[in-house]
Amino acid sequence: YMDNILENNEIFKRIADQDIRDVIDASINKLPPRSAEAFRLCYFEDMSHKEIAARMGISNRTVETHIHNSIKFLRKDLKDLFILLFVFYNTL
Repeated sequence: YMDNILENNEIFKRIADQDIRDVIDASINKLPPRSAEAFRLCYFEDMSHKEIAARMGISNRTVETHIHNSIKFLRKDLKDLFILLFVFYNTL
């Protein structure tokens, strides 16, 4: 019985994790293209601001601005998701 509960819980977590990634991806897609690119390079490809600047052909300061504005937007756009995650993971 307990194994079945744990297995179902693990399946639910995997589904929830994929849904969460989909929501985050959809939010990132709302960003201006250059901001989304800088954000993805920084957080998904773990590139430094200097590397991103060289790759995108922009200044370090512009990279910082793109990433700052992206984070600011995503915090606002994903606010409800953060609340839901907090409640969800604190009740498991």
